[in-house]
Amino acid sequence: MVGVRKLAGCQILEETNGAFVNVLTVALSVEEFAMEVQHCATELLLFVDEIEDAELFEDRIAKHEVAEELKDLSDKPEHHPSGVFFGTFHTCLRDDA
Repeated sequence: MVGVRKLAGCQILEETNGAFVNVLTVALSVEEFAMEVQHCATELLLFVDEIEDAELFEDRIAKHEVAEELKDLSDKPEHHPSGVFFGTFHTCLRDDA
């Protein structure tokens, strides 16, 4: 789960300042995952506020219920040019955003 805040000009989070979103990408470490997510988020005019419980997708689906959209995306990594997949943005009211 990744917490993001919108930057100036962000069109994704028009009605709120922040959101949480599941993110899927190919990475060899948590550090590489964070770097890939931050790079893609910056292109979307989002600031990565926090990354919570990053783990291998196989481990995640073995322990937790995972949204079908992420399972579908995990089967088709070649269909997304950056290789970083954002799930549904769950908006929240944040005073600190």
